[in-house]
Amino acid sequence: MSSSTDNKKSAFSLTIKDYPKLTGKADYLTWAKAWQCAFKSAKLWTVVNGTRKRPEVADEGSSLDTKPVEEWEETNTNVMFLLIQSVSSTLQLDIVVHQTVADAWQALKSLI
Repeated sequence: MSSSTDNKKSAFSLTIKDYPKLTGKADYLTWAKAWQCAFKSAKLWTVVNGTRKRPEVADEGSSLDTKPVEEWEETNTNVMFLLIQSVSSTLQLDIVVHQTVADAWQALKSLI
């Protein structure tokens, strides 16, 4: 993980190997706190906790801008990838069925 400051903008990157991998109930609290801090630092926590919802899709044939939806989808996919990589292979099966990272995070929380 590295961070730098340039003109009040923060560039933050997550390196999966630097964070704990969830294996079960015994390490959930440490795992959850470490990843919550990482997601907050990377400004991704609002997608994980579900407060940043997927924007509404415009009606078919509408000329409305679809960029917000596309950006949300890309962010959700990227964060889902990180979440899947952050858990053991036995727990991955319980989260890959979810469409949003927020639903997957809640599923992990309820399993443990």
